[in-house]
This record gives sequence, C-alpha cells and structure tokens, in this order.
Amino acid sequence: MNKRLIKKVDGYEVRNIDVGSKDNWNRHLNNPEPNTIYKLNNGHQYKTDELGRVSEVKGGLKLDPNDRNTYQQRISGGECRLDTDCGGHLLASMFGGAGEKINIVPMDAILNGAKGKWYQMEMQWKRALEQGKKVEVDIRPIYSGNSKRPDGFEIKFAIDNNIHRRNLKNTATGE
Repeated sequence: MNKRLIKKVDGYEVRNIDVGSKDNWNRHLNNPEPNTIYKLNNGHQYKTDELGRVSEVKGGLKLDPNDRNTYQQRISGGECRLDTDCGGHLLASMFGGAGEKINIVPMDAILNGAKGKWYQMEMQWKRALEQGKKVEVDIRPIYSGNSKRPDGFEIKFAIDNNIHRRNLKNTATGE
C-alpha cells in the first residue's frame, strides 16, 4: 500500500509512504497534505505546515541515488518562483532524496549550483559518507506569508555525532 495512516500525533496525521521512481511517481508525495508527517520507506521524514509546505525534513543519508523528476524541478514553486530559481532538492537525489514535489522547493540556482553554499554543504556530506561516516540531517525551510518559496533554510546536521548548524538565505550567496 502506498499511503497508510498510522495515527495522529500532536494534530499531525502520520503516514508511511513509498518513494516513487521515474514513470511511477507517488501522487501523494506530489500533493502533500497540510499538517501531515510523511515517513518515507527510504528513512526520510517530512513534516508539512497548514499550507502543505514542507516545514521540516530529516533523516540519515546514504549514497543511494534516486531518480530525478525533471517536471517537478521545472514547476517547483509556481507563481512564487523567481527567474533565478531552479527546483532544488531538500535532500539530494544522490542521497536517495525523493523526486516528488515534497522534496523539491524553489531554490536560487547559484546557491544550489556547483559554486553555491548549498551544493558545497551537500559535497561535505558526500565526502563524509564516502569515508564511512554517519550523516544525519534536519532541514527547516523558512517561509514568509503564504509563499511557496522559502526565504531561507535552517540546517542542523551531524557527521559522526559532531553537530553543525547553518542558516542559509535563499539567495545566490546564501547570506
């Protein structure tokens, strides 16, 4: 079963859900419901706010690539998306991040690109995993009003239990 209600916790519905793949995307993850916690079969957990936006994603990372959903990357954020944005993965596909909408937000293309701070952070995680280290992440997109485009991101991650914190604005420099 693709969508199983477990219970309600603190006003949130908790659902176990399977990540989709190319030509078989999970429609429930492409239309996240408000005030819901999604526990994915890849170990990642997403929490949505009252508007159905992801307010938190957390989980352990593995070098286990998942398919990209170029359609969701292209349309992410709709009318809230800026001309300088791309559809950025909260958890990169190289870490098994879902290709569905739940894992994709409008993100400044430079921030998310090879010279950007988001990409550099992902490479730090990748190097740690390649060295056999354990990487756990907790990412909280920060929104203004009803916008689907995050203003920034509060990131807490641990590499072998050494905790790091980053606050990145959704701008080219991250500042």
